[in-house]
Amino acid sequence: CSALPRINNGLLGRTLFIITLAPDDLRFGSRTSFIGRLFIRLDDDRPFAFAGLWSVWHDPNATEAEREAGGGTLRSCTIITGEPNEKVRTVHDRMPVILDPADYDRWLDPDATLPGEVRPLLRPYSADLMTAFPVTTAVNNPGFDDAACLTPA
Repeated sequence: CSALPRINNGLLGRTLFIITLAPDDLRFGSRTSFIGRLFIRLDDDRPFAFAGLWSVWHDPNATEAEREAGGGTLRSCTIITGEPNEKVRTVHDRMPVILDPADYDRWLDPDATLPGEVRPLLRPYSADLMTAFPVTTAVNNPGFDDAACLTPA
């Protein structure tokens, strides 16, 4: 995964995964003339996990009283993106890394602190295990909260 070299060794002990039912609704880009949305999910509809990292930043200018009250601290996380599989590549040049359940323990291992130890886990998820279909452009409207969002267009 080309994104991994940008992960510094200090973050590799801070792995997490983010559980979801559907990986993403990807906006169609310049590779197609259709401007809409694509819903992508695993074929078996089971929940799955994105590879992620977490970090904590402390404001060096925060007073001791602010720190004791929980201020001056920013907790954040990110989902790692990487090369797309064949299905996603038709509409996007990257995709979230979906972890294989067999790799969960290895990904979360706090002793895995070198990029080479986790690099093999950051591979495109098998396109054969995913379903993708276009959905209504109404999903672009945050006020449209309806099951029709997931109906093939």
